[in-house]
Formats: sequence, structure tokens, C-alpha cells
Amino acid sequence: MAEDETILTRAEEKEKLELMAKENPAEVANVANTWKLMISKRYLKIEPVIVLSGLSVGIMAALFVPLMTYTMAAKPWTDEKKSQEALLSLVSLGIG
Repeated sequence: MAEDETILTRAEEKEKLELMAKENPAEVANVANTWKLMISKRYLKIEPVIVLSGLSVGIMAALFVPLMTYTMAAKPWTDEKKSQEALLSLVSLGIG
């Protein structure tokens, strides 16, 4: 832990948050509305779709990029160029 970092007590944290709320009420309202949305019935119906799409994108990137760069062995490209081309192809998969 860095020397300039301090551990705040709960009261100090609460005071800091209240001060931030007074300075930026619109931001605090946006955060509050986001949390309300996340527990609403409408959002809870769509949440599994959002989670599964995030997982599929993560798995696709984790598996396809090494697979595609491995199959580019005949190309005289550097590893960076191979990764760049593989990621570019993932972008095209996302568009289609």
C-alpha cells in the first residue's frame, strides 16, 4: 500500500460520499437510477441474455485469437501483426 493512501473509517467514507453528492447531484442521481434499474423486473428478464453474450464474446476472443494466430504460420508476419489481423477478424464477426 502506498504511503499517501489512507484507510477511511465508515464515518469518513460517509462524509466523503455526502460531500460528493452535494457537489455533483446529477451524477449521484444517475448512479441511483442505474441501481434501481438493475433490480427492476424488466431488467432481471434481460440480464441473463446480457451475461451470456458477454461470456460468449470473452470465450470467442480467448479461443479464436490463439487459434487464428497459430494457423498463420506460413505468413511472414510478426506476432503483433498476426494478433492484429486475428482481432480485426473478430471485429468483423461482431458486425455480422
